[in-house]
Amino acid sequence: MITQIEDEVEVLVHFHQGHFKPLRFLWKNHSYSIGSITCEYRTCDGGNAFIHFATLSSGNLYELTYNLQNHHWQLTKVQPKN
Repeated sequence: MITQIEDEVEVLVHFHQGHFKPLRFLWKNHSYSIGSITCEYRTCDGGNAFIHFATLSSGNLYELTYNLQNHHWQLTKVQPKN
């Protein structure tokens, strides 16, 4: 079951040739290493543009969202492994 979270998180990112990908994030004082990125897509909401990353960490699915205007990261969704 997917749970909406929408908490701000800190994210460690790798930059390479004008692109970036999240490597690890800190949520509720716990660090989560990202094993893989399963999907990346962009959305717009009014004047804000976002990049969404569906990531796997320890078998759980986490969606991280980066706001291109204010440069904040949010953990938007969590789906625990069954």
